[in-house]
Amino acid sequence: MPRIVASAAVVAGVLVVTPLALQSASAIWVQSNTVAIGHTPTAIVVDPVTQIAYVAEIGNDSVAVVDENTGAILTTFATAGAGYGIALDQATHTLWVPNVNHDTVQALDESTGLAITSFPNPIPVTTIPMGATVNQSTNTVYVASQGDPLAGVDGTVAVINGTTGAVITTITFPAGSALGEITADPTMNLVYVTDQNSNTVFIISGASNTIVGSVTAGIGHPVGIGVDTSTHVVYVSNNSTNTVSSFDGITGAVVGAPIAVGNGLFQLAVDSVTHTAYVTSAFNDTVAVIDATTRTVSTPATGVGSLPAVVGIDAATHVVFVGNQADNTVSILRNSPSFVTTALAAATVRTAYSFAVVANGTAALTFSLASGTLPPGLSINATTGVISGTPTLAGTFAFAVTATNGTAPAVTQPLTLVVAAARPALAATGADAGPGLAGGSCAILLGLCLLVVARIRRPRRSSVS
Repeated sequence: MPRIVASAAVVAGVLVVTPLALQSASAIWVQSNTVAIGHTPTAIVVDPVTQIAYVAEIGNDSVAVVDENTGAILTTFATAGAGYGIALDQATHTLWVPNVNHDTVQALDESTGLAITSFPNPIPVTTIPMGATVNQSTNTVYVASQGDPLAGVDGTVAVINGTTGAVITTITFPAGSALGEITADPTMNLVYVTDQNSNTVFIISGASNTIVGSVTAGIGHPVGIGVDTSTHVVYVSNNSTNTVSSFDGITGAVVGAPIAVGNGLFQLAVDSVTHTAYVTSAFNDTVAVIDATTRTVSTPATGVGSLPAVVGIDAATHVVFVGNQADNTVSILRNSPSFVTTALAAATVRTAYSFAVVANGTAALTFSLASGTLPPGLSINATTGVISGTPTLAGTFAFAVTATNGTAPAVTQPLTLVVAAARPALAATGADAGPGLAGGSCAILLGLCLLVVARIRRPRRSSVS
């Protein structure tokens, strides 16, 4: 069962219960939109500020620009060649698209789709560039080139200054390597790249731009890779074993046993807020959803398109985009609400109360009372889910709260709130009654004592003869 970990404190006389950490809860994923694009989708990146998705299409050398909220294609950017990857520099609003036909990477203005002209563009890299990522904290672009092992060309990663377009260095990998997907952890200034030939994930230091480690345990023909930038755990989809493996991105230590997932695994994306990994299972026409907290797997309730192979996430809204290569579509997935809160803190008559009822789900949530009644004096905020006010009646109150976000089904959570009676007050002093003397009673007693002492210590008048 999902649970909430919380702390309670009294602030300005109000009992406030604040969640400290939320555990992921299950939800139903629904395909809210299906977007037909021009040709085969090969990579997706989403701008969390504008809620615009950019979909690289290898069949017609272009990038489709998709509105997350409407599912409409706003425009299509022409590129200098076919791209298997795409990355977004959020600081400079620049799209970086590797071109496998020309062994280059092209920088495009995110708003206009025009090629950046402040530096030579496209930028030459080595043989068959497959993936790109941006370290958002250093404004550095990393382009992974597969190489050609049969021709004796090893895999490389080009390190590019995101502002000037200058190639800082090119990192060469062991002989026979065939690099693929690449991702970055900006917080730790580390980069991770897959090598399908050696069943290895290499770790690159962003500080030195050198290989500082590698992971092979649990890795089998790695295709997709993503990192939770909050926990620094790296997730890898393994095509030959149909599993997702994970390791500590800092130490390289394996985290748990590989997770069995579907069939025909390809790209993987990680939501660092909800700690959820999304893995395309192309041969099952599904996207597996992995709860990183419990390491359990679920599948969206409604299917995606045919041969889903690429995936991207809006980090702000948690909406998921899936590229379907057999029917040249993009599925936009949203999840229905799921409650995190299953119990409420107790309240007391005449004491101000505030408790946040928490639910997960994409898009804005709305809370309402589905049945029963709240204790007199309390109400629930429809936007925040906060139950607050000052209760006036003691008792046990059972009711149910419904959360909705526009994605069916809505979810209803039964709750019980116990309101304790306030302690009776002393009529004469206004102090709470209780064992011993308190408040005004102590003051009266102290006054009497002082009066007695004063009378004892009063000097006698001497007699006059």
